[in-house]
Amino acid sequence: MTLWSWQRVYGAPVDKILDPRATPTIDRLSRECIEGPLDLVVRQRTEKPLEQYFLTTKGPAEIERWRSLLAKNTPTTLPPEIPVFLAQGDKDAIVSPEATRSYAAELCNAGSKVAMLILPNIGHGRAAQASTHEAISWLGDRFADAQPPNNCDVLGNDKRSGKSK
Repeated sequence: MTLWSWQRVYGAPVDKILDPRATPTIDRLSRECIEGPLDLVVRQRTEKPLEQYFLTTKGPAEIERWRSLLAKNTPTTLPPEIPVFLAQGDKDAIVSPEATRSYAAELCNAGSKVAMLILPNIGHGRAAQASTHEAISWLGDRFADAQPPNNCDVLGNDKRSGKSK
């Protein structure tokens, strides 16, 4: 989805990073919505050709324009008065659980109150669904002016040194 959307939004060229045989599959994936568990099955079937041909480089971040766009689209810390809810499947192969933990620690070090939910045995495709109840509850509490929960002590925040444990 990143390749498809950034090509259209930013005009990022895919010709140096994408095998041309992957284009029809990526275009097809861009039209598929994930609204329920069965949609994940359909999507897995659609993306199957990408296992044979997809990228022509080990990492798009090695190619300029993509490197700049990745940096531009990397989340940064927020003002400390903005509480944050993060949900991460521990079996996610698309968004690394360690990357999310690292981002949470950065937020903590910047003074944010972070509620992080680790979802055991959940991959990328099911994380949103598996965290829906907790996310809605967390949002409801914000509208009710309840104090936001803070897992920074568990996430490895060390305010004194400014570093993650």
